[in-house]
Order: sequence, then C-alpha cells, then structure tokens
Amino acid sequence: MIFPPSIATIHHLTCKIGDAERTPEQRRRIGEELLAVMRLGEEMRAGDAGPDSGRADRLAEAIDIRTWVTVKYMITRPSE
Repeated sequence: MIFPPSIATIHHLTCKIGDAERTPEQRRRIGEELLAVMRLGEEMRAGDAGPDSGRADRLAEAIDIRTWVTVKYMITRPSE
C-alpha cells in the first residue's frame, strides 16, 4: 500500500521506531506530520473527507493503524 508522504512518515516513526528510541527531532516530526494530515483533510472537505467530517474524525482515519498492518492468524494444534 502506498501512503501519502505525511502518513508514510508517521507510520515509519511510530511503527518502525520504538518510542524509547525516537530522538526529540523525530518526536517533533511526528507532530508536524499529524498537523499536515489534518490540514490536508481540511483542504479535502469538499472531496474525499466529505463536508461533515470533523477534524478528529479525519485525524483518526489518517492514523488508523488498521490501514497500515495486516494481521493473519495461524492455528497450530499439538500433534497426538
């Protein structure tokens, strides 16, 4: 899946780098990219985001981890 640059950066800095390992610059960058996603959502009001979409809804949708990962379950039974 290809993400817009801001969402890709948020994904990388939050999912690939642990909180304890992030530098202050990386933490600042996460905040900046979240703001960029919110601004993009405001610009899209008449488009994909819809006229009734609130800022919190747009942000929640943009950073929804379910769009970033695929979870697969494997059931293993002990052999008898």
